[in-house]
Amino acid sequence: MMVIYHCFGGSHSSVTAAAIHLGLLSRHRLPTAAELLALPYFDGRSRGEEGDLKYMGTDAYGNKVYAVGKKNLGARFETFLYNLAAVIGIPRRNILLLNTSPLVNMSMRIGGFISRRMGLTFLGRPLVVWGTRRAFPRLGLFVAENRNLWQNNRITPLKPSIKRNIIIYACFSGTHAAVVAAALHAGRLSFHHLPDWKELKELPHFDTPEGQGGLRFFALTPSGHAVYTAAVGHDGETAKRAAATFLAAWDGEPERVLWIDVSGRVSFFWRIGAFCRRYNYLGWLGRLFLRWSLARDYHVIGDIVKKTKRQEKGE
Repeated sequence: MMVIYHCFGGSHSSVTAAAIHLGLLSRHRLPTAAELLALPYFDGRSRGEEGDLKYMGTDAYGNKVYAVGKKNLGARFETFLYNLAAVIGIPRRNILLLNTSPLVNMSMRIGGFISRRMGLTFLGRPLVVWGTRRAFPRLGLFVAENRNLWQNNRITPLKPSIKRNIIIYACFSGTHAAVVAAALHAGRLSFHHLPDWKELKELPHFDTPEGQGGLRFFALTPSGHAVYTAAVGHDGETAKRAAATFLAAWDGEPERVLWIDVSGRVSFFWRIGAFCRRYNYLGWLGRLFLRWSLARDYHVIGDIVKKTKRQEKGE
C-alpha cells in the first residue's frame, strides 16, 4: 500500500505526520526543534517542488509512506490521484491519501511562507518549528485515528493491469479548452473549421459543472490510447508532477501519461468565461468570453493537439 500524507507545501505537517507514522517521532513526546529539523524534507522543499511525492520510508506493515505538497489543488488533489490510479488499474485499497492541511496553524502558515516562499529561512524556520510543535499533539492524534486504515493492510503491490498510455488535456475548469483539445485529438472537431456553440455543447463534458480534479474519459484514439480531460485550477504543473512521481513510485513508468496543460497556452479569458458560467446571472457573459476565446485560440489549441499527436506516434 502507498500511504500519502499531503498538505500545501509538503514540507511541514505532511512530513511530520509521515514521521509519526514511521516511528521516527513518538506521538507521546513533544519533539525538540532539532528533531524536527533532522527529519527528511522538513522545511527543505523549494518553490516549484509541489506535487513531487517524497519517499519517507516503509512502515512495519510493508506500506510505503510519502509526503507531498499539493499547493492550491485542494480537494482536486485526492480526486485526481484516486482517479488516475483507477484508470491504470490500481485498486483503491492499495492507496491511502491523508490530508494534514486542516491541522496547520497560523504560525506554520506564516513561517512556511517566509521560509519556503520568501527564502528567509532565518526568520521563517523558528516560527514554523514553533507552530509545528504546537500542532504536534493533533498530528499525532490524526495518525493514530487513521491507523486502522493501514495497520493491517498487507496487500502485495501489483503491477497495474491496464498498460494503455493515457493522454490528459488539462485546463482551469476541465470543461472548456481541454474539451476542445480532446475533441480535436479524437477527431470530433475539425482543425479547419471553427465550431459554433451548438457543436461545442454536443461534445462530452463541454460546459458541464466543473470537475474537482477528476479525470473524465473522452475517447480512445485509433492507436488505443485513452484521452481524458482534467480540471486543475491554477496548478496544472503541480498536478503534472504528482502524476509523474506517483507513477514512478508505483511502477516506474511515468512516461505512460502524456500531460498537456492547455490553460497556460491560451487566453486568460477562458478562465474568466468558465468562472462566469458557474453563475446563472453571469452565464451569458461567460458564453461571450468563451466564444471570443475560442475564435482567438482555436488555431493555438490545434497546434497543441497536432504536436501531441506526433508525440503519441513517437515522432
